[in-house]
Amino acid sequence: MLTEAVDRALSADERGIARAASLALLQLRYTHDARTIEQSIGQQESMVELVEHEIPELEAIGDDRALARAFSLLAFVHWTGARYGDAADAAERTIRHATAAGDQATARRFLGSLAISALYGPMPVVEAIATCEEVLARAQDDRKVRARAELAIGQLEAMRGNFDRARLLYRRSRASLEELGCLFLSALTSLASSLIEFLAGDLAAAESELRADYRRLDEMGERNYISTTAGLLADVLYREGRYDESAEFARVCEHLASPDDVPSQFHWRCVRGKLRAREGATDEAKSLLSAAMALIETSDQLDLQGYGLLDFAEVRELSGAPAEAAVLSERAAGLFERKGNVVSALRARQLAERLRPTRATS
Repeated sequence: MLTEAVDRALSADERGIARAASLALLQLRYTHDARTIEQSIGQQESMVELVEHEIPELEAIGDDRALARAFSLLAFVHWTGARYGDAADAAERTIRHATAAGDQATARRFLGSLAISALYGPMPVVEAIATCEEVLARAQDDRKVRARAELAIGQLEAMRGNFDRARLLYRRSRASLEELGCLFLSALTSLASSLIEFLAGDLAAAESELRADYRRLDEMGERNYISTTAGLLADVLYREGRYDESAEFARVCEHLASPDDVPSQFHWRCVRGKLRAREGATDEAKSLLSAAMALIETSDQLDLQGYGLLDFAEVRELSGAPAEAAVLSERAAGLFERKGNVVSALRARQLAERLRPTRATS
């Protein structure tokens, strides 16, 4: 249908409509078959450059609908690369142009994206909660946007140790999305709820959240977000000591993740690295964690950078280097503190203290 829209628009000399349809087609292919897109245009930066090349001409002809399409695609590419500051900027420009084009549905939809970017990006927790509350005010009676913003607030509250409120918000968010029939968005709830339960120390609940959503996404035939769900599930199973199952879901994550899906590529390497360290394959474990850290350091997701350092610390401890593990844990604590993740920062400091060599007293 989009290909036909491009052809008809070109035949009618409607350049703006043709470009908007072309960008929509590109986004459809990127979100559902990123490997094929990458083979045709190159690496992820090429996708950013491809879209940014279109923007000046779209601005020259003043086509707000096509500009909204361009910036929405940019936002998605930045989310995939875990560059949430850039994603938030692109989302704001999407809202601006969609509003100017009279496309209130798109404008409202990207309000929820601002909340998600505040959650995952480098914005400190207190400021991120304020941003999400601003999204709630702007959303007014849009229940879908409100559900996404409340889910983000829930995870942010969990970082501060407010677990009762966090659980209330994620459960309310899921129920609201299911009532609205937004089954796909509902099946993404565990990307936040599992981390809330992990922070609360309830691994069984985190596993339950992820397994239910993994099953739903698989039944839908979804092949984008499911890789991240599988990666998170692999990590929870590892922490529960169920190493064979953990390895199975790490393989699923690796198989399904597109090359530019930074969080998924990060997750499976971290889990496999820890598994290989437990099997005595020290060099391979270090190589996997080094690769994972190189990936996540291209992002601005402070929390994942911190968790990666803690996974590397575990590998170093298992390899017989507790002093190195202590240094890595201290670095992780610093990242969590920058984000305002009080719970994880405290755990990282406690781990560093346990690992730090004791000095003999005279």
